[in-house]
Amino acid sequence: MLFDQDALSEELQLIEIEFEDYLKKIRTGRASKDVFDRIIVSAYGVGSPLNSVSNFVFDGPLSVMVKVWDKNLIPEVKKSLENAHLGASITDQGDYIRINFFPLTEEDRKERVKDLNKILEDYRVKVRLVRQDYMQKVKGLEGVSEDEQKVSEEKIQKMIDESIKNLEEIASKKEEEILSI
Repeated sequence: MLFDQDALSEELQLIEIEFEDYLKKIRTGRASKDVFDRIIVSAYGVGSPLNSVSNFVFDGPLSVMVKVWDKNLIPEVKKSLENAHLGASITDQGDYIRINFFPLTEEDRKERVKDLNKILEDYRVKVRLVRQDYMQKVKGLEGVSEDEQKVSEEKIQKMIDESIKNLEEIASKKEEEILSI
């Protein structure tokens, strides 16, 4: 091949992983630990991830108890949760913090699916830019026959198509989660 297949494959996998990680932040109709991954708490003068100072107990599809290990941090944890705009009511229960997520309306679900599709298109564009880069590298090679270039270009396109298909499958699963009640 006229290009590094492993490098292309790795780049495409990184894009897919980044896409999955991004989608974890989108709230579905159920409470999920992924929603809390981006929340930072000021603990002992240092910004710490919420999951490093507490654990989560899921009490049902829309309810979570956040058990903070050091009770002195409960006010800071509550403040960080409130600043995260989770779409939930947050109450201090003394030994723990209870989070009750508001159920998503049909309109909210449709809006989230629209957002999901916009994000999917952004990631398709990222994949296409990778394709463009590799195609230009192959075309820029001198002393290579047109047949060799064509075979490499077809292989690049096949890998790109597969990556886009994977992104669409990931998005489809997330859409199912969003629309399920």
